[in-house]
Amino acid sequence: MKSRILLFISVLVAIPLHSQSQNKRKFFLDEFQISANRMVPNENSSETGIGFGVGVYHTFRSEKTLNLLLGLEYNRISQFKHYLNSPRYEQPYDLTLVANCMSFSFGPRFNIGTKTKVFFDAGIYADLVFKSQMSGEEDSIYYEEHGPMSTPIPYNADVELAHTVGLFIGAGLRIPVSKVELIVSADYRYGVNPTSTQYRSPLYHRYFRIKLGLRIK
Repeated sequence: MKSRILLFISVLVAIPLHSQSQNKRKFFLDEFQISANRMVPNENSSETGIGFGVGVYHTFRSEKTLNLLLGLEYNRISQFKHYLNSPRYEQPYDLTLVANCMSFSFGPRFNIGTKTKVFFDAGIYADLVFKSQMSGEEDSIYYEEHGPMSTPIPYNADVELAHTVGLFIGAGLRIPVSKVELIVSADYRYGVNPTSTQYRSPLYHRYFRIKLGLRIK
């Protein structure tokens, strides 16, 4: 899996370097976005969680109907789980799982219109998890005269999650405002491989995003 991730990143790095040698720009980055994401539950003990992100992008063939978009993002993804069925004797519950990811994306964008443009995009992405944490509660067992008793105590732990690759599809509007374009869009990201399989149900990165951004003409 690590070799596939490295190959993916190498391709993304090679594309802009090749493009720069053929078509030099004053500034390589021409699009900036902020986003809010909502995780899609993937098993019965999951509930959706809200996260956020920021991203910078470069557009190839920017004046054409069909563009190619290369992106570098930070995404914070969150989900709530009633329980995880871990191999530990004492089971934590009511858990919030947060993953911080450096994300790479690449794909085509098809534009319709002259001034205000409607666009559709799709492509591939990779979420490289550099820190993930889990917080919730677990029962502390103690013994009294009448037998064992329990009381909830805070639970916090770092979690190891695997990097993941996936596919995305989205749509949006490009609205001209003076010398820039306002971009309003949404997309869905579908992680192909699980980020963890140590629990009864595997964990995946699958989430919707709403994005607001600016593009420099």
